[in-house]
Amino acid sequence: MKSLNGEGNRMKHWSVLAVFAWSLAACTSGPSDDPFRLGGTSDTGGGNGIENRAYEAYIVKVEDLPAYKSLIAPKIERLVGLSPAPAQALPVIRRWLLYKTWYVAPIALGTISRDVIGVSFSQDRTEQLALQTKKSVWINSDRFARMSPPDQATLIVHEMVMSLYYLKFKSWNEICSEKIYPDIQCRPGDIDLMNELFPGTPPRPFDADDYENIRAVTGIFLTDVPASSAREVDDLLIGNGFDRRFTFGLGLNGEERQNSIVYRGGENLTADQLKRLLETSRLVNQLPNECRGVRFAEKFPCGFSFADATVPARSGASIPVLRVQIETAGRAIPAATAGVLVKISELKGTSIEYVAQKRKISYFLLTPALPTPLAVGTAFRGLVIVTMEDLSAAEPPRLLLGAFSIPGVVTGEHSRVPGECVFAKPSATSIADDVLLAASSHLGDFERNLLRTRAGTMPAFTSCLPW
Repeated sequence: MKSLNGEGNRMKHWSVLAVFAWSLAACTSGPSDDPFRLGGTSDTGGGNGIENRAYEAYIVKVEDLPAYKSLIAPKIERLVGLSPAPAQALPVIRRWLLYKTWYVAPIALGTISRDVIGVSFSQDRTEQLALQTKKSVWINSDRFARMSPPDQATLIVHEMVMSLYYLKFKSWNEICSEKIYPDIQCRPGDIDLMNELFPGTPPRPFDADDYENIRAVTGIFLTDVPASSAREVDDLLIGNGFDRRFTFGLGLNGEERQNSIVYRGGENLTADQLKRLLETSRLVNQLPNECRGVRFAEKFPCGFSFADATVPARSGASIPVLRVQIETAGRAIPAATAGVLVKISELKGTSIEYVAQKRKISYFLLTPALPTPLAVGTAFRGLVIVTMEDLSAAEPPRLLLGAFSIPGVVTGEHSRVPGECVFAKPSATSIADDVLLAASSHLGDFERNLLRTRAGTMPAFTSCLPW
């Protein structure tokens, strides 16, 4: 991009960038929505303001400010032009950058510590030009009026970039309720799944690293962004700690984002198909080779195997089953090591298609065979087989993506089904009773994040009815 100043005095006013790390005071998004007291007493009710005007009278529409129109809007248009669907991207990008309420008011703003904003090396006095809360941006009007248009644009861009960065701390429920994301991802049934897959970062005060990330992206945007594609912009943002939910690749991917999540229930998998799946995955080196707990997340080597077996039926005959096993040598997970016996019949599962990523993910529950009659206190582990199909291939093969070993314990007898039990998922106190995730160490970020979030939400499952 061209610099904001035009050709004649291209660098005249940009000394602010050279001292941006210490002269431009950063903003904060702390736990309180009021960085300064917004008037009033402990009593409820009443209007608040300054200089005989209510605070609401100082609200501005940023896009109407001259510095925005002349210096920032062209850069926004340049970014929008990198999108596969510019007409769709423009209003969404504006929303991501300007979703907060902006105030330009004659109000003093408390200065944030130099250590917090990452400029402890400077001994100069920092000036608090603006400050952000969860829902608003406050700019000191006296100082803003004395700035040149390029310096005003610098401050505005800094605040927009900080607002974009702050979105990483919002849950999907908040994103949808505040209408920050396209409606297509906020349908009932999609929100819970998106919360699982992309939960965001737990809220916390900004630290020095956050401010460094924000200043880095602000400085790049203000000069010549070295990006010729939407992918390069995504890499720039993600590399500086911004949320991938608010990038072209995940949030703005043109027509591919339409109906991006499709639920397909009633998926079936026979035991023979399962065996072929595992054999094929072994041949292409796709079998899991590392494990981790959901709560106790340290990774350790593990293996995955399967074999034919039999179990006695009540009639005395032998029932063919499949023993699927996560082998965790040196780890105290006896139920996982013992394996899961699966009756040879059709396995029921649920599939989810991710259109943008061109992936179809299926989950199949392998119910363990428990000793009968049921005994309260019996520990068990159910197994979830997760498969993936790459829909970009002409004939997509189904490969093993990973497996979850879900712990449970029998707590009693079912009140309405004779011989059936009720059970619970124990609270993990060690890796021995934690949910175990087995996967290949070569998975990409999308698959890895998907497995981790799904493993943490899977409930315990079993049946105490005899086979």
